[in-house]
Amino acid sequence: MDDERFEDALDNLMSAFAARNLKDNGDGVDVTISLESPAVWALQKALFGFQQSSYGVIRGSPEDVEVIVRAWDHGRWFVPETRLCERSQFFSAALRGYFKEAYLRRVHFPKEDPDIFAFWLEWVASTGLQESLRRDIQYTDADLHCLQQLYLLGERLENREFRCDIINLVYDYFLRRQPSLEFSIETVYRETIPGNDLRRLTTVYVITVLVENGALPYKLRSPPVTCILNLKGLSKLVCTREVLYILATEIFEEYGCTGTVL
Repeated sequence: MDDERFEDALDNLMSAFAARNLKDNGDGVDVTISLESPAVWALQKALFGFQQSSYGVIRGSPEDVEVIVRAWDHGRWFVPETRLCERSQFFSAALRGYFKEAYLRRVHFPKEDPDIFAFWLEWVASTGLQESLRRDIQYTDADLHCLQQLYLLGERLENREFRCDIINLVYDYFLRRQPSLEFSIETVYRETIPGNDLRRLTTVYVITVLVENGALPYKLRSPPVTCILNLKGLSKLVCTREVLYILATEIFEEYGCTGTVL
């Protein structure tokens, strides 16, 4: 946080409170401060606006939609409806259909992770999130878990473009590092359905890196992957075709997702 910006915002807020207190001094000044006042908005922005998301924690315009993740004190943002609906079919249906969210101007996600959701909001606000995330990734198990959760959030919000960005990062992760098997696969098979891009990409990774190198994961507890790995010959054929598809799509990177397995 910029200390100078914070101090200026705090000074403005204190000046506003001082003006309000003139009423108590008998000067006849009736000044009230609402949560929408510029002084409060500036302080809120200085405190929170640049920590988790490009979007503020108070309503900036009538078009803004209140997005609450878990509880209001965990994750709360006001985001332009147009941006939400452009980026997410879920938001488009909720805010432009006959649902309570449309007239309440509020969408609540009680079970989502505020930090993961903030990443998605940052992606909504900008076009360079993928490169920003790529610079921040240290290629640890925790990073892979974060990418998996981001992908799953994109799936729940029905945002294919975001999922493509995340799949590309997962693909890049697999090219650079071999994560622990149980960690990388458990979440994918617990929270995705057959045919899911993240599941198929993870399967391709496991088969190519482990089966082709003869490093079979005997202690792997995930039944779906174990069954796939037991079909060595068939798995290699399927894997070869899909890996070639992934490599071929790199040539057309500007047209789509380099790591998506369709």
